[in-house]
Amino acid sequence: MNFNWKIIAFLAITSIVSCKPDLDEPRYSSGEAVFTRFVSIGDDFGSGFSDGALTSNAQISAVPNFLSGKFQLADGGQFSQAYMQDGNGAGYDFINNSLVGSSYLSSYINCQNKSSFKILKTTFDNRSLDWLGAKYYNNYCIPGLKSFQAYSQFTGKSYPAGNIFYHRMASDTGTSGLSSTVLGDAQYLNPTFVMVWIGASDVYNYAFSGGAGEVGGLNTFDITPIDTFEAAINYIFDGLTGAGQQGIAANIPDLSVVPYFNALPFNGLKLTSQQASDLNAVSPPGINFVEGNNALVISEPTGGVIRQIKRGEYILNVINADSVSCGGWGTPQKPIPANYVLDSLEVSRISNRIAIFNSDIRNAAVSKGFAFFDFNRFMANLKSGYSFSGTSATSNMFYGGAVSLDGYHLTARGYAMVANECIKSINAKYQSNLPLVNTVDYSSVLFP
Repeated sequence: MNFNWKIIAFLAITSIVSCKPDLDEPRYSSGEAVFTRFVSIGDDFGSGFSDGALTSNAQISAVPNFLSGKFQLADGGQFSQAYMQDGNGAGYDFINNSLVGSSYLSSYINCQNKSSFKILKTTFDNRSLDWLGAKYYNNYCIPGLKSFQAYSQFTGKSYPAGNIFYHRMASDTGTSGLSSTVLGDAQYLNPTFVMVWIGASDVYNYAFSGGAGEVGGLNTFDITPIDTFEAAINYIFDGLTGAGQQGIAANIPDLSVVPYFNALPFNGLKLTSQQASDLNAVSPPGINFVEGNNALVISEPTGGVIRQIKRGEYILNVINADSVSCGGWGTPQKPIPANYVLDSLEVSRISNRIAIFNSDIRNAAVSKGFAFFDFNRFMANLKSGYSFSGTSATSNMFYGGAVSLDGYHLTARGYAMVANECIKSINAKYQSNLPLVNTVDYSSVLFP
């Protein structure tokens, strides 16, 4: 029998090639969602704010930016942000009512002659005030933006009349009258999918100022009135979903899960037996010290009364450990001023409003058929630890990995973790199969 070896060889090669596995990238689907034009609207957390300031580096890790990158794998469109100039960026000091730059860690020898770290601030970058021109962007998460300011025609004006972070990117800064609005600029892009993450500034401006504002007011340090907030939330959701748009919403974290308000514990005054005895000899009635950890002494807002702080009250993270360990702060001779403290009444006001506002946000999201991300629960879980893809993080300010140096906003890695939780919610709600962010690719706190 004669064989045509050339034919046999050809058939063998053809068979091998036809059995070659498909090595193409996986196909991602948007499911029931339409990611063509994605727009986000909100405050600090959606902007990428980190280490006490908004910088160009931080904006890369904004949660909406992470999401848009995954949306583009499933027919999503381009996503633009109003990037800051490279540099120190801009933040806000609520206690001193001033603009500041970003935070960074510096090594030093503390008052107990031990090696430690302290947080320093860079100078404010004046270029943050520069208007970028009549343009439109996809990310309208504006640091410091309160709910009702999203449709105010004063928000785009120059600082201090308006919001500096919106002023720089507003389509019209109102130089000859009223400005454009955040909501109006977001609507201009006719989004098909939106993210709404607003409400934190409506209550936390009051918290960070040590309760300097009013409850039920419209000024910078006030807690927004309930009816104003509810009307604003509904107006924002209605304004972005007039054509049945889909999206995702997120809520506000509670005081108890924010590291900034838990950095210095209420019983952070550690004393020897002799120190306790010495303080007891000069303390007024009702104040008593023992060996070990003791409740810090604070001033009441009025009347010059001093007392020891109670569990469940908070000290703002402007009083550092050195001030207590060696500076005498938190004793009857140097009580912590009331403007650095959130007492039980202020805590109750804040916690009650957060609960009400979170309910309003969830109800609005449900009524529009949105996916929902429970950021409050995420932060609560972060206290005990978050694990993903071989990495873990906690809410410890320095070493936890997820929370930045300001003790409130997240690191790039923390925002990547949040983006993953949002993606899980979107996939579950809309039957999409978007991939998750690889959190190990993103940085946490930078040490010197």
